[in-house]
Amino acid sequence: MSSQNNKRSIFNVLFSDVPGTKEYVLLFFVVITVFLLVIMVSTFLFIKAAQMDFYNPISLGDKIKLAFIFWGALSVVLFLVAFRFILAISYRVAGPIKRMEQLLDEIIAGKDRAIILRPNDALIGVAERINKLISLNKNK
Repeated sequence: MSSQNNKRSIFNVLFSDVPGTKEYVLLFFVVITVFLLVIMVSTFLFIKAAQMDFYNPISLGDKIKLAFIFWGALSVVLFLVAFRFILAISYRVAGPIKRMEQLLDEIIAGKDRAIILRPNDALIGVAERINKLISLNKNK
């Protein structure tokens, strides 16, 4: 009963049969890591530039303004990338749920239907189990 295949986590339940999801998550963490490294390096360079004024006519206040503009722009880009990943994953879950609700309403109304989802959708395993249940009820 405690085999590896029976292990249930939210990731396994939602995305075990969805191709490409693990790559999305890995890419998301790589992007976050790159952005964090850029922020750390730029912070280090800003501190070094503030400590050693290389006959630069830019005042410390202007350097701070430039650093905040850079970090703000970087934060907006990071937010947009994260938003894109969140949308992609939520569409893979919300679409199948809506489709299953519609088809279950049709089945309740007496129509003979099977739940068919797109190959990249989440909850494919749930749809397959519902289809098995429908076919078992037809055979009775």
